[in-house]
Amino acid sequence: MFPGSQFSGRVGAVPFGGGGAVNTAFSQSGWRFDVVPATQAVTVTPPGGSGAPGFNPGLQRSVLAGDVVSVSVIPGTFVVTGVGLGGAPPGKVLVKFDIRITNLLTGANLITPTFPVPPGPGIFLFPYSIRPTVTIGVNPNGTDIVVELLNTGQVVPGADFDGPPYHWVTGGGCVLGTSNCYRYESFTAPLLAGGATASRTIGFELDPSVNNFRAKLVLAADLQNVGPAAGR
Repeated sequence: MFPGSQFSGRVGAVPFGGGGAVNTAFSQSGWRFDVVPATQAVTVTPPGGSGAPGFNPGLQRSVLAGDVVSVSVIPGTFVVTGVGLGGAPPGKVLVKFDIRITNLLTGANLITPTFPVPPGPGIFLFPYSIRPTVTIGVNPNGTDIVVELLNTGQVVPGADFDGPPYHWVTGGGCVLGTSNCYRYESFTAPLLAGGATASRTIGFELDPSVNNFRAKLVLAADLQNVGPAAGR
């Protein structure tokens, strides 16, 4: 049961955990951002909800999927700089855009998560995996077939993620080489049922050799029941 007047069994709370490196739970809970700087395109794919492998509605978890919230990119906000220009570090390209979170529930607010351990009040979005990608074909439904690459350059979260590296399992600061430490973006809590956050900018610094990349981000908030039913 979620503590503090929250509820268990909500579709969309995806298992998250582990004290080591990126694990299966992270993979199940990530919002996927496929970014193509050349065309200023971002495709956002939500994680699975209750159908995700390992889902357990009895767990105290605060990681949200696409049946609880939507994450949208604000049109016209995409920026890609030249190498070392427009705020990019020397030798790097900066890509950034604005996003907004919408609460799809009619009977629940989104409030500060109890787990992962939050750095303070708010709703939190943090990137745990970023890799260059290449498109190798098209699926029968018209979507691109995208493959992650390992050795074609580096992509890291930029300073547009306002929060410094933070340990999302134990809480607190990070030292070099510590796993589960990621920059983050915070949004004001509570996010009322049916409401949307103000837009926030997130950004990535990449090597010029990187053409496209995929970022996987976790969205963390607890659900606070405010009506007879938590649903759309």
